[in-house]
Formats: sequence, C-alpha cells, structure tokens
Amino acid sequence: MGAMPVMDDPFGLHLPMNETAFAGDDGVPPTDMFADQRAALADELDRLIARAEWPALRPEARAAAAPGADGRAKARRRGEMPDLTGVGSVAAMDTWARGVRAIASSWDRVDVEQRREALDRLATTVLTAADVPPAPIAARQDWRTPASFDFPNWTIAIRRSLIERSPLTDAAACELGEILAHESRHAEQYFLAARWLAGKGASAEEIVATIAHLPSAIAEQAVALGTRGLSAPALALASSMQQALGPDHPKHVRDAKDDGYDEMRAARAAGLEVVARLRARPATASLEEGRAACDRLRVSIAEVLQKYRVYRRSPYELDGHEVGAGAVAAFEASR
Repeated sequence: MGAMPVMDDPFGLHLPMNETAFAGDDGVPPTDMFADQRAALADELDRLIARAEWPALRPEARAAAAPGADGRAKARRRGEMPDLTGVGSVAAMDTWARGVRAIASSWDRVDVEQRREALDRLATTVLTAADVPPAPIAARQDWRTPASFDFPNWTIAIRRSLIERSPLTDAAACELGEILAHESRHAEQYFLAARWLAGKGASAEEIVATIAHLPSAIAEQAVALGTRGLSAPALALASSMQQALGPDHPKHVRDAKDDGYDEMRAARAAGLEVVARLRARPATASLEEGRAACDRLRVSIAEVLQKYRVYRRSPYELDGHEVGAGAVAAFEASR
C-alpha cells in the first residue's frame, strides 16, 4: 500500500501529522510567542546602537563636562563677564564664525583639499593675530577623534570625513568652527606655556625638556618673545598651562588614552549582530541575549561619558572647552 497522499484539509482530520505543516500567509512558521518582546528589545538596541557613537554622544558629553560654558560664552559676548584672551577672545570667535560661514558658502563648489586650505588660512589668521605660530591643518584618515592638536608636529589634525561631508549643514559648519577654535586654543596654550618658561629664564632646550616633544623651533620663538606684551590674564593662563602641559601632562595623556571608545565600539558591534538575530524569521537570538546586549551598551556608554568628564577636568581642556563654547555663541550670533 503506497504512502497516503497529502490533501488540502485545513482541519487536519485525515492528514498524517509528519507531512502536515501550517504556515502564515507569508509562508513563515507559526508566530513566536515572544515576538513582541523581541521586537521591543530590538528597538531598544537600535536606540542604544545609534547613541553609542561619538558624534551622537558629543553634545551630551560636552554639556556634562563643562556645565554652564554656553551661558558664560553668551555673557562674555554681552560684556557681562571678562573676555578671554588671545584666541579665546570674542573678536577671535567672530573671525572664526565669519570665516567658516564664508567657507561654507562655496563648500560644494570646491574639493576636499581646497576646503582644507581655506580652513588652514582661517586658522592661520586667528593664530597669528594672537601672536601664536601658525599650526597647519592636516586632514587625517580614520583619526581617532574629530580633531586634536598634534603638538609634536605643531599641526591641527582633523578627521578627513569632517571635510568630506557634503552638503555642509548649518549645524555641521558650527561644529567645524567649534572644533577648530578649540584646537587653535590648544596651540596657544602650548606657546603661552613656553613663553612663561622663557620669561623665567629658561632656554629653548630647557623648555623642550619641560614640555616634552615640543618642537625646538616653537621653543626658540617663545624665547625670542618671552612674556613681553602679555596681559595679566594672559600671564595667569600661561602659568597654569606650563603646569598642566609640563609636570601634570603625563596624567592628562593617560586620561586621554583611557577613553573607553574601544569598549563602546565592541559593544556596538555586538549589539548590531544581536539585533539582526532578534529580527530574523525565525528569531535566532534569545531574550536573554537581547537584554545582555542592551546592558553592555548602557554600561559602555556610561563609562565613555565618565572617562570624558575625567579627561575634561584638566585646565588645558576646561579652557579649550570655554573657547569652543565661545565659537558656538559667535556662530549663532552671526546668523
């Protein structure tokens, strides 16, 4: 006797069970009883994954690291607080704002190298007006942070993707101005620290011995200028910077390297893999895996924010943060 035929019997009254398969209208096996929970976990993972990138975290980290900086920057513009010196002055911030807006107006008509050159000319204008040696802007592929002051090479290193993006939105232009103003202030800080040491009688060689890896040519320019012409607030800044960039600098470097980014990137990559499996049909990730991935991301994000706050406690960074806030205020005022 041959095998029983498989018949179209929706009630399953006569069909052998091993040959019967029920499916939904889309051909997918019966619905997972935990589908709603998996979907909710996948949505939460999506939110955390989007947050676990520095561009998304930066506004939150920036506000937490220097509370009130934006308000102080606006108060300086209104003349309600003493102005910052040199690169941090309201006049310097206005130069940044006008310059970045002018560059943004032709952004889409020039290539990446022309954009870099225009930003470089703007940075040179601001720095030389403050008696600081120009620090060329270098576009670096896959730079770890959006930008940093590469003081051993006396350059402002900026992540190439920041000047590759197009179109340049108003928010992106403001961010660019803030970043470059901040890094230009770091150049001024190093030079002021060297000038303070020169004013105390240090030679170029002694300055380089104190501020490790500072280019000799920069130290020699500091010796040539000494502290002549520096105002009392500039001298105070120079004194604090020589301490921060000399004796205290090794700790600052350790804090900068201990940023938690690698752990957050690993948690993000793991989260992407889990969310894909939560949404697979049938799902291949358990609820426990989804919850664990969410927890790992939350912890890694919190650690990055905490480490950033520690890093920003240095006088070097606190001052740079004030200048960055000033650039944002100037950009908003120039609309």
